[in-house]
Amino acid sequence: MGITRRDFLKVLGVSTLPLLNFKNIINDNKELEFKIITAKPVESLVLLLNQLKNSGEKNISLYGVNGEALNILKYVLNRTKSGIYKGGSNSLWNSSLMAVLEVKRVAYTKPGFTMLSDNRILDPRTGAFSNIAGKIYSEDKADYEITLKISSIADKTVKKPGTKAKILINGRTKGFINLSKNEKLSFSTNLGKIKIVSESGKVRVEESSCKHKICMHRGAISNGGEKLICAPQKVIVEVVGKSIVDSIVG
Repeated sequence: MGITRRDFLKVLGVSTLPLLNFKNIINDNKELEFKIITAKPVESLVLLLNQLKNSGEKNISLYGVNGEALNILKYVLNRTKSGIYKGGSNSLWNSSLMAVLEVKRVAYTKPGFTMLSDNRILDPRTGAFSNIAGKIYSEDKADYEITLKISSIADKTVKKPGTKAKILINGRTKGFINLSKNEKLSFSTNLGKIKIVSESGKVRVEESSCKHKICMHRGAISNGGEKLICAPQKVIVEVVGKSIVDSIVG
């Protein structure tokens, strides 16, 4: 008897994604984070936002936090469903969720689509996002990285650079690396190993046993709440500190 895809993902330690329910997943203490590597940032983002709106009754205020994100939003907002607003002080009155978008150009790499909830890596290729994932993974190469963080409007903190990063494997904390020093840490994973390096106040993945090495192409990060993700090895490197998402309303 053959193994099912769901059972295979359980063996890998990657959670399959049920139909999204904002009432159960989003509250004042939780955050959803989507990472998309794509060659079609506008199309991918429109599909994702419309699916998020379809999955819950809450309205969404959408903010861009860098130049690439603001440029993309010009082409996205007029193609999204009612209830998704351009971020601003007035939109807060109509919304209960805040979506913060960061878009970066990356060196040509393989496409990717991951989702995080409470430091658990979820597989969006099943359930509510399977259609979007199929379109993204059908691309030959990708040159944009989209980070979309969704949290409650009530969450208000301040963005600032972190001083250390936490390494999680299978959702468990395995160690910390000091960003104020030049350090290297290696960890064993289900695929082999991953080497994490800190230098000049930033952290990056220097070596990885995963196939496409998207985590290495991501480059270095330094701000609180930023993450490097290697889904095949179930590794998250998170800069400890307050999130970029929270600075918008603070």
